[in-house]
Amino acid sequence: MTWDRWATDPDARSNITFWQLWDQVKEILRDRSSHCFAALAGWVYAPSREEMVQWDVMASDGKLKDKNYRPWTDKRNDLFRAAPRQAVHDEAWKRNRRHFKEIWGEDLTEEEK
Repeated sequence: MTWDRWATDPDARSNITFWQLWDQVKEILRDRSSHCFAALAGWVYAPSREEMVQWDVMASDGKLKDKNYRPWTDKRNDLFRAAPRQAVHDEAWKRNRRHFKEIWGEDLTEEEK
C-alpha cells in the first residue's frame, strides 16, 4: 500500500484507515537502526544497534574527543554527496575578468596577472 494509492483510491482507503497506517509507520520509526529512521534523521547510513552501543560506550569511557560525535551523522562520510564544484575558467573568462576589474579599478590577484 503506497501513500498515493491510499490517498486516491477510495477502495484502498476502506481496507486500512490512516491511523492504522500511522501506527505501522510509528513502529518502523521506533527502530533507530532502520533505514527509514536514518533517512528521516538525515544520517549518512543506518548503523547497527551494536555500532550505536559501541560508540556510546567509547563516549562514556572518555575515548572520544567529542562525546557527541557519531560517524553516521558526519556528512563527510557520505559517499553519495555531491562533489565540491570545481571552478573551471578558460582564457576568455580570465581575460573578461581582468577587463572588468580594470574598468572598476579593482586590484588583480596573482592568478589574474
